[in-house]
Amino acid sequence: MESYFQINLFTSLLVLAVVKWGKGSNQANFSLLNFAILAWFVPFAWLAQILPSDILIQSFVINQQVTSESTTAVAAIPTIIDVAELLVGALLTCCLIGIMLFISQIISARNFNKSLLNDASLVYDAKLSAMHQVDVYFSDMVTTGILVGVKQPKIVIAKNIQSSRQINVIVAHEKSHLAHQDNIKLLLLGGVQCVFWWNPIVRYLVSQSRFYIEALCDQRTAAQLGENEYLTNLAELILTRQGSTQNAFASTITATNKHNMSRLKLIKEKRVMTLTKKLAYGLTAFTALTVMTFNTLAMAGASSQLADQEGVLIDFNLQVKNTDDKGIKRESTAEAAIWSAYGQTAGIGIGDNYRFQYQVAEQGEYAKVNMKIIEINAGNENVVANPILTVAYQQEAMIEIDNADVSATAYTITFTPSKSVKPE
Repeated sequence: MESYFQINLFTSLLVLAVVKWGKGSNQANFSLLNFAILAWFVPFAWLAQILPSDILIQSFVINQQVTSESTTAVAAIPTIIDVAELLVGALLTCCLIGIMLFISQIISARNFNKSLLNDASLVYDAKLSAMHQVDVYFSDMVTTGILVGVKQPKIVIAKNIQSSRQINVIVAHEKSHLAHQDNIKLLLLGGVQCVFWWNPIVRYLVSQSRFYIEALCDQRTAAQLGENEYLTNLAELILTRQGSTQNAFASTITATNKHNMSRLKLIKEKRVMTLTKKLAYGLTAFTALTVMTFNTLAMAGASSQLADQEGVLIDFNLQVKNTDDKGIKRESTAEAAIWSAYGQTAGIGIGDNYRFQYQVAEQGEYAKVNMKIIEINAGNENVVANPILTVAYQQEAMIEIDNADVSATAYTITFTPSKSVKPE
C-alpha cells in the first residue's frame, strides 16, 4: 500500500513540475497530466502479488494410522487488527463515497440541464443552428455560452449578448469542444475527481487537465477565426461575463477562476514542441514508467524470494469419522508436519476421499489459517467447510465439524503453527 502512494506521488509531482516549467505544448501537457491521473488507477501492490506463479506445496505425511481414540479441545481465537486490511477498507470506502458523489453530481447536472431547457426564457435560433449544424439556443439562465448534454449536445448562449462577433466566437469555441468530444472528457474527469475526492494531488491534476482542455479549444478556435479576432472577443467575455454553472460537467467559454488570464497568455505564446522539449517530456514519461515497472518487479521478486525462504511449519493431527454404506463405522487419523510459504496453497489428503487445503497469512505473532475441507466422491469435489482461524505461533488450535446437515462425516483437526525457513 505504501508503494502505491509513493510511486503515484513521485509521478504526479514530476509531471506537475514538467508541466509548469517545461513550457510544452497544450497537447503535450494534457497528455502528460492524463498519464499521471491514470497511474492512480494502477494497483501496483496487487500486480506485484500476482506476478509470481502460485505454487501448490506437496503435502508430506509423516504418519497415518487407523485408530478409535479421539480427544476434544478448542483453542481460543484472538481478535487481530490488520492495519493493511483497514487501509484497504478505508480506501475502498472512500472510493464508494466518491462514486456516490459522482452519481449525485450527474443527477444535479441533469436537473440543471432540464431546468435550463424548460426555462421560459429559452429561445431556439433556427438560423444559427442551420448555419453551424448544431442546436443553438439563447437563455437568461447563462452568463456567456455553455455546451450541455452528451447524447444530444446543445449550445446555449446568454440572451443579453448582442454582438454577432462574440456570438460567433462562443459558437465556434463550443463546436470545437463538441468536435473533439470534450464534453465526454469533462464527464470522465468529473468522475475521477469524485472518486478521488480525498486526494488533493489527483484533484489538482484533474483541475490542470480541465484547464488544458480549454487551452486546446482556444488554440483550435484561434486558428480557425484568427488570433486577433478570437483574443479580442474572448478577453471581452472574460472581463465582463465571468460566471459559474450548476452543471459540473458542462463546458463554458469563461469561468470564475484564475485560469482565464493564463489561457490568454498561452494563445499569445504559441508554444511548440522543440526537440529539447520532446526529449524532456519523453524522459519524464520514461522515468515514471521505469519507476513503476522496477518497483512492481522488485516487489514481486522480493515477495517470491521471501516465499522461498520464510514460511510456516504446521504440525497436523486430523481425525475423520464416518459410516459407510454397509453401516460400518470407520475412523481414520493422519499426522503430518507441512511447511509452506505464506500465501501459498498447501494440502494433505486422507485416502482418496478427503483433502484438506489451506493458506497461511502472517499477522505479526499470529498465523491466519484459511482452510478448505474437501470431500471427493466419484471424482467430484465438494467443499464442505471453509474455516478461518487466527492462531498464535506455537499454540495449538482445533477445528471440529460434526453436523449431519453439513456432512455425514465428522472432522476433528488439531494443528500447531510455527515460523520456519524452507527446509533444505
